[in-house]
Parts: sequence; structure tokens; C-alpha cells
Amino acid sequence: MANLLKRSILLLAMLVIAAGPSAARADSAANARAEAKRHFDLATELNKDGQVAEAVVELKRCYELAPHHTVLYSLGQAYITLGKPVEAVWALRRYLEEGGTAIKPSRRAEVELEIAHQKARIATLEIRGLPGGARVRVDGVEVGTAPLGRLISVGIGDHVVSATAEGYDPAEVQVTVAGEDRRTIALTMKPRSLQPSCAPGYHEGGAGTCVASGFCSAGYHNDGSGTCVAVGCALGYLLVKAECVLALKSVSSGGIHTCGLMTDGTISCWGDKSWGATTPPPGIFASVSAGRYHTCGLNTKGIVACWGRNKEGQATPPGGTFVAVSAGYWHTCGIRSDSTIACWGLNSSGQSTPPPGTFASVSAGEHHSCGVRSDGAIACWGYNSDGRASPPFGTFASVSASQYHTCGVRSDGTAICWGNNRDGRARPPFARFVSVSAGECHTCGVKIDGSVACWGRNKEGQSTPPPGTFVSASAGEYRTCGVKIDGSVVCWGDNSD
Repeated sequence: MANLLKRSILLLAMLVIAAGPSAARADSAANARAEAKRHFDLATELNKDGQVAEAVVELKRCYELAPHHTVLYSLGQAYITLGKPVEAVWALRRYLEEGGTAIKPSRRAEVELEIAHQKARIATLEIRGLPGGARVRVDGVEVGTAPLGRLISVGIGDHVVSATAEGYDPAEVQVTVAGEDRRTIALTMKPRSLQPSCAPGYHEGGAGTCVASGFCSAGYHNDGSGTCVAVGCALGYLLVKAECVLALKSVSSGGIHTCGLMTDGTISCWGDKSWGATTPPPGIFASVSAGRYHTCGLNTKGIVACWGRNKEGQATPPGGTFVAVSAGYWHTCGIRSDSTIACWGLNSSGQSTPPPGTFASVSAGEHHSCGVRSDGAIACWGYNSDGRASPPFGTFASVSASQYHTCGVRSDGTAICWGNNRDGRARPPFARFVSVSAGECHTCGVKIDGSVACWGRNKEGQSTPPPGTFVSASAGEYRTCGVKIDGSVVCWGDNSD
């Protein structure tokens, strides 16, 4: 009976998709529906044979080709069969959101009751104690970098939480959770010792040598703090023409300018000085985001400051404390301390009217915005031409909204883009990424090996990254900038400003 019911559900969803509207262009709509139907047929057969995990794969592909809320109901039922309550709750919630008034009240009540049953089988983990930038994994799947801005949902049972970070020994802990548990996991990572065992009166002199106190071995010298360094500068500084200069922690490329966050927390900007977007206020900041003609930064007290063009109010942030900020073209969005989103500036297409709920990150584009919800799902709002505000389902680590398209990194490290695909800007290569950044007509991402890959328009050279190991990359209008592992910044593409 159970299998028969599931087959009926799958068949119902298949028929709706075959007859329903498609977001694809007219010349490919028929092909997309036919391909979606093929995957549904296969999912039905797999489910009939008891291969539910394989049926889930086919359902996901079907939804990507021709999104319809009934597929999410079938997907939720499949996850319940597999004993995956986190995924089941996500799929069923999305089903209710996308189905709206098309779902009968009786069915909605039935699904809401099932969601409540599944939530009782879910626990949450709060992971603390890690150094900034540490990569966190749960059961081998990367869930983000420290500090994590969200709780991690897991099912009942045993789980392994692990973390890795450059310069630290890996850390790992096993935890057993029951339904509705909320556990705080404290992971302690020990700095990887670079110091040899030196006798009294001797200290590390570089390259694993012990030298008499006050001296350094050949090729090394004291950086002024008693540390022997090879490059001649202390941590957080770079040697440039025999002078130690501040390195960068992050960089953000906007419309006609670029801004970087220095290792001492100050902000430096360069490019077109119009509107004052390159003139940051004094203070110590935790992050910076360059928009079209304005810039916003979040200081270490959680207060947002913006500067530059303010005709639409995009540089007039509301009061209160924030944990993140993203400057778009004509508007800005930020995540408040309670994890809700606030937006300000132009709202002609609803881009400054975020949905309710809690979020882990947000990205402001031109006439649309997107955010990663606390459960890892993506929500977008605003103008939806070409499907730029219609994200795929799944669990994501990050999202980046631009003018005509949007890209995200799934929890497994794969990248996916949606919206306008002119010049191939929404067609990422098959690789695993740490992050992606959507520019105006191109996209760039940092792969897990530290190299940068770009795709889309390359007329100005913005999609031809230099070699090297990067920690981040930011795609702007017709240029891209990235921060290398040593803290140096390099940009490529248009430099007319």
C-alpha cells in the first residue's frame, strides 16, 4: 500500500509537470518538460523496486529541469522513507511555500502535521571555539567556515564533527543526539607548533634552526617582536620594495571601484572617486562590501556604515546591530543580530522587501536579492526576469546575486547558477568550490585547491585569472580582484577607473 501511494504521488507530480508552465525559454520548454518526464518515469520505477535513494536523485534532476511544488512533496516522502528528517522537513516546507493557494487546506494540514512529526526527530548543533576561517564538517560534509552564523540540523544518532584550518592541528569530536536536542560542541584546535625544541638561551631562528637569543639564522631577521622571519615582515604585513605594508584580509569589487579590508581592520578603496564611494570613514571594521556606486562596511561593534551615492537611500542604513552587510546596485541588505534580514534603498521590484525567517547570509544584486536561510535553503526576492530569483532546491553554503544572474555553492562544494546565461556566465565548470562571486557579466570562484576559475564574458580579461593560491575572489562590473594566501591582492580585467 505504501509503495502504491508513493507511485500515485509520483505520477500526479509527473502529470502536473508535463502540462504545467515552464520558466525556460519557448524554444527549449518542450525539451525541458520531456526530459523532466523521463526522470520522473525513472524515479517511479526505482521507487517501485525499493531503490528510494536512487529515486531521490532522479526527482532532484526533474525539479531542476521543470520546477513544480508537487515534486517537492514526493521528495519529502522519499526522505521520510530514507530516515532523513532534516531533508524531509526542508522539502515539505518548500512544498508548502511554493504551492501556496494551490494546495488544498486538508492537504496543507496533513503536511504540517508530518513536518511536526519529522521535527521531533531533528537535533541542532551549535559549534564553538574554532579560529576564524576554520572549515567545519559534519559527517564528512562541509557545512561552512567558522564562525558559523547558524545552527546545524542533524538527525537522531551518532555524528562526527570535525574542523581543519591552516596552521592548526585538525580537531574532531563524536556526538550522539536524541530528537529535539540542542547541543553545544566546543572544538579546540591547537596551533601547529613550528618551534623546535631549543635549549635554554636559544630560540627558533627560522627554517627549523635554533640560534642564540637575540640572533637569527642566515636569510632570516628579527621582525621587531622577537620573531625571526624570512620575508622581513611580521604576520599580516607584506614586503613591498623593502618596506613592510599591511596585507589584506578580504576584497570587494564593485561597479567602478574596489575596496579591501586590511589586516588591521581599516578599509582601503581605489578606483573612480565619483560619489565618494572610495572614501571610507575611519574605524575598525570586520567586513566591507562594494556596490555599484556606494560601499558599506560592518564595524567590530556590529554597526553598519555606508558611503557614496545615496540618491535611493542605499547608503542610509537603519539602526541596530548587524552580523553581515551586502551592497548591491541601488540597494543594500544586511543580517541583523537576530538573523533576520533588513534591506534599504531602491525597492522598485521588491528587492528591498525580504521574506520573514532567519538567514545565515545575504547578497544584494541589482533588482533582486538572495539569502541562505538558517536551514541552508536559498530564498530570493525581487525582479525575476530569466529566473534570476528562482533558486534551485538543496542545501547551500553561500549565494551571490548580481545584475542578471545568481550563483551559489552547495554544501557539497559544487557550484550552480541560474538566470541569464549570456556569454556562459551562469554555466560553472564541474569542480568543487570554496566560494563563488557573480559579477555583472561573468562569475569567478575559488576552488578547494586555492586556484581561481572564471566563466562568462572575457572581453576585458575579467575571466582570465592569474595563477596562484587564493583565499577569496570578488567579481565586479568588468574586473575581478582576489586575495592571495599571503595577503597580497591582485586584480584583472578592465582598469579604466
